[in-house]
Amino acid sequence: MALLFQICFFVLYDTYNQKKNSMGRIKKGALGGFSGKVGNVVGASWKGIDYIRSWPAKVNDPKTKEQLKQRGRFSITLDFLRTITPVLRIGF
Repeated sequence: MALLFQICFFVLYDTYNQKKNSMGRIKKGALGGFSGKVGNVVGASWKGIDYIRSWPAKVNDPKTKEQLKQRGRFSITLDFLRTITPVLRIGF
């Protein structure tokens, strides 16, 4: 029952507050953690920490030349980091 109250509270809080970057945390209650989507609230678990967040706003994606150029740069950077990740894990 307490988990249901927490979920309802966060859904109402998010609806009225309209803060898209706020994050709440639910501690494991009698029914366990919360995962999935309820309204515009999403619950999940990361490294054993249960958390909730609001559903992301719609992204405007016009794919201009500059955006595609920047995304290409980012993709190259990620490819490079993927190749050196094993070395970094050994070194750190």
